[in-house]
Parts: sequence; structure tokens; C-alpha cells
Amino acid sequence: MIFALKTENLAVGYRHRSQTRPVLGNLNLSVAPGELVALIGANSIGKSTLLRTLARMQPTLAGTIEI
Repeated sequence: MIFALKTENLAVGYRHRSQTRPVLGNLNLSVAPGELVALIGANSIGKSTLLRTLARMQPTLAGTIEI
């Protein structure tokens, strides 16, 4: 199947001093062409971090992003 967006084992975190604080871990997401997706959830759970990461504005710790 062809996907417009696909992530595999995506991990994102913030480095603070000598430690890394994980925000997203092992995220697998597949979005088909024309499919609509909504990100909903409580404050501070990683919605904006995910969008910044997909836009390549936030570095990943692991995993792949295919657009």
C-alpha cells in the first residue's frame, strides 16, 4: 500500500544537560493519501512535538519518517 506519510519506530526527546528526556517513543503511524488525521489529547503529551518532527524542525532520536 502507498502511504502519504509513514513513521516507523520514531523516537523524539529533548536533551537537557547530559540527559535525554523522551517525549515520543516507538511511534508507528501510516496515513494514506486523502486520509484525514486529527491529533487530540491533553496538554504536554507531544502533539506539537510530533508535528514539528514531521516538518523536520525537531530532530529524532531514532526511527524513520517517509513523506
